[in-house]
Amino acid sequence: MKIKYVASALMIIGVAVFFSGCKSTKEITDEQEETVSRRMTMQEEIAGEWRLTGIEEEGAFSSDEEKQDYESYMEALTISFKLDLFSDGTYFRNMLDYSDRGRWRLISGDTEIELYSDTPEYSVTYTIKDYNNPRLVLINIQNGERTELFLKRAGN
Repeated sequence: MKIKYVASALMIIGVAVFFSGCKSTKEITDEQEETVSRRMTMQEEIAGEWRLTGIEEEGAFSSDEEKQDYESYMEALTISFKLDLFSDGTYFRNMLDYSDRGRWRLISGDTEIELYSDTPEYSVTYTIKDYNNPRLVLINIQNGERTELFLKRAGN
Protein backbone atom coordinates (compact mmCIF):
# COMPACT_ATOMS: atom_id res chain seq x y z
CA MET A 1 0.00 0.00 0.00
CA LYS A 2 2.93 2.30 0.70
CA ILE A 3 4.07 1.74 -2.85
CA LYS A 4 0.69 2.95 -4.11
CA TYR A 5 1.02 6.21 -2.13
CA VAL A 6 4.62 6.72 -3.23
CA ALA A 7 3.69 6.08 -6.90
CA SER A 8 0.76 8.51 -6.65
CA ALA A 9 2.98 11.17 -5.06
CA LEU A 10 5.64 10.72 -7.76
CA MET A 11 2.98 10.99 -10.46
CA ILE A 12 1.60 14.22 -8.98
CA ILE A 13 5.10 15.69 -8.71
CA GLY A 14 5.86 14.65 -12.32
CA VAL A 15 2.69 16.29 -13.64
CA ALA A 16 3.41 19.49 -11.66
CA VAL A 17 6.97 19.65 -13.00
CA PHE A 18 5.74 19.00 -16.57
CA PHE A 19 3.18 21.82 -16.50
CA SER A 20 5.51 24.30 -14.79
CA GLY A 21 8.10 23.63 -17.52
CA CYS A 22 5.60 24.64 -20.21
CA LYS A 23 5.25 28.20 -18.90
CA SER A 24 6.70 30.80 -21.27
CA THR A 25 9.57 32.79 -19.83
CA LYS A 26 9.26 35.62 -22.36
CA GLU A 27 6.49 38.05 -21.62
CA ILE A 28 5.56 40.91 -23.96
CA THR A 29 4.77 44.14 -22.19
CA ASP A 30 1.69 46.15 -23.10
CA GLU A 31 3.94 48.87 -24.53
CA GLN A 32 5.76 46.41 -26.82
CA GLU A 33 2.46 44.94 -27.99
CA GLU A 34 1.08 48.42 -28.70
CA THR A 35 4.22 49.36 -30.66
CA VAL A 36 3.98 46.24 -32.84
CA SER A 37 0.24 46.76 -33.34
CA ARG A 38 0.71 50.47 -34.17
CA ARG A 39 3.52 49.73 -36.67
CA MET A 40 1.36 47.23 -38.52
CA THR A 41 -1.56 49.62 -38.48
CA MET A 42 0.50 52.58 -39.75
CA GLN A 43 1.99 50.55 -42.60
CA GLU A 44 -1.45 49.21 -43.50
CA GLU A 45 -2.90 52.74 -43.35
CA ILE A 46 -0.25 54.32 -45.56
CA ALA A 47 -0.36 51.52 -48.13
CA GLY A 48 -2.26 52.58 -51.24
CA GLU A 49 -2.08 54.80 -54.30
CA TRP A 50 -0.99 58.41 -53.76
CA ARG A 51 -1.20 61.34 -56.19
CA LEU A 52 0.80 64.56 -56.03
CA THR A 53 -1.25 67.70 -55.36
CA GLY A 54 1.62 70.13 -54.82
CA ILE A 55 5.31 70.68 -54.18
CA GLU A 56 7.15 73.33 -52.21
CA GLU A 57 10.88 73.74 -52.71
CA GLU A 58 13.27 76.15 -51.09
CA GLY A 59 15.23 78.44 -53.33
CA ALA A 60 14.83 81.63 -55.28
CA PHE A 61 14.54 81.92 -59.03
CA SER A 62 17.02 84.08 -60.93
CA SER A 63 14.46 85.15 -63.53
CA ASP A 64 10.75 85.18 -64.33
CA GLU A 65 11.44 82.73 -67.16
CA GLU A 66 13.07 80.29 -64.77
CA LYS A 67 10.10 80.59 -62.41
CA GLN A 68 7.65 80.02 -65.27
CA ASP A 69 9.58 76.94 -66.46
CA TYR A 70 9.55 75.57 -62.93
CA GLU A 71 5.79 76.14 -62.57
CA SER A 72 5.16 74.39 -65.90
CA TYR A 73 7.29 71.46 -64.79
CA MET A 74 5.44 71.23 -61.46
CA GLU A 75 2.07 71.30 -63.23
CA ALA A 76 3.13 68.44 -65.51
CA LEU A 77 4.58 66.55 -62.54
CA THR A 78 1.34 66.77 -60.55
CA ILE A 79 -0.43 65.12 -63.49
CA SER A 80 2.07 62.27 -63.95
CA PHE A 81 3.32 61.59 -60.40
CA LYS A 82 1.96 58.46 -58.76
CA LEU A 83 3.26 56.54 -55.76
CA ASP A 84 1.80 53.10 -55.09
CA LEU A 85 2.78 51.70 -51.69
CA PHE A 86 1.69 48.07 -51.65
CA SER A 87 0.93 46.29 -48.36
CA ASP A 88 3.48 43.55 -49.19
CA GLY A 89 6.27 46.14 -48.84
CA THR A 90 6.82 46.82 -52.54
CA TYR A 91 6.19 50.09 -54.36
CA PHE A 92 5.83 51.60 -57.83
CA ARG A 93 6.60 55.29 -58.45
CA ASN A 94 5.91 57.18 -61.67
CA MET A 95 7.51 60.56 -62.37
CA LEU A 96 7.81 62.69 -65.50
CA ASP A 97 11.12 61.34 -66.72
CA TYR A 98 11.21 57.89 -65.15
CA SER A 99 9.39 55.26 -63.19
CA ASP A 100 10.81 52.78 -60.73
CA ARG A 101 9.88 50.02 -58.38
CA GLY A 102 11.38 48.47 -55.31
CA ARG A 103 10.69 47.93 -51.62
CA TRP A 104 9.47 50.36 -48.96
CA ARG A 105 9.31 50.39 -45.18
CA LEU A 106 8.59 52.70 -42.27
CA ILE A 107 11.57 53.58 -40.08
CA SER A 108 12.47 55.83 -37.14
CA GLY A 109 9.32 55.07 -35.17
CA ASP A 110 7.05 55.41 -38.21
CA THR A 111 8.26 58.96 -38.92
CA GLU A 112 10.06 58.16 -42.19
CA ILE A 113 9.33 56.19 -45.35
CA GLU A 114 12.32 54.56 -46.98
CA LEU A 115 12.11 53.58 -50.65
CA TYR A 116 14.72 51.08 -51.85
CA SER A 117 14.62 51.32 -55.61
CA ASP A 118 15.66 48.53 -57.94
CA THR A 119 17.65 51.38 -59.53
CA PRO A 120 19.87 52.48 -56.58
CA GLU A 121 20.18 56.16 -57.58
CA TYR A 122 16.39 56.52 -57.14
CA SER A 123 16.41 55.24 -53.53
CA VAL A 124 15.20 57.92 -51.13
CA THR A 125 14.03 58.52 -47.57
CA TYR A 126 11.09 60.83 -46.91
CA THR A 127 10.23 62.28 -43.51
CA ILE A 128 6.50 62.11 -42.78
CA LYS A 129 5.59 65.69 -41.86
CA ASP A 130 1.86 65.06 -41.65
CA TYR A 131 -0.51 62.17 -42.21
CA ASN A 132 -4.23 62.75 -41.97
CA ASN A 133 -5.99 60.30 -44.28
CA PRO A 134 -6.49 61.02 -47.19
CA ARG A 135 -3.59 63.52 -47.10
CA LEU A 136 0.12 62.85 -46.67
CA VAL A 137 2.95 65.41 -46.55
CA LEU A 138 6.49 64.13 -47.11
CA ILE A 139 9.77 66.02 -46.79
CA ASN A 140 12.96 65.15 -48.62
CA ILE A 141 16.25 66.94 -47.94
CA GLN A 142 18.84 66.19 -50.59
CA ASN A 143 22.09 68.08 -51.17
CA GLY A 144 20.94 70.68 -48.65
CA GLU A 145 17.70 71.42 -50.53
CA ARG A 146 14.36 70.76 -48.87
CA THR A 147 11.34 69.59 -50.86
CA GLU A 148 7.83 69.05 -49.49
CA LEU A 149 5.51 66.74 -51.39
CA PHE A 150 1.78 67.14 -50.79
CA LEU A 151 0.00 63.89 -51.62
CA LYS A 152 -3.60 62.82 -51.66
CA ARG A 153 -4.88 59.26 -51.68
CA ALA A 154 -6.16 58.38 -55.16
CA GLY A 155 -9.92 58.20 -55.39
CA ASN A 156 -10.47 60.83 -52.66
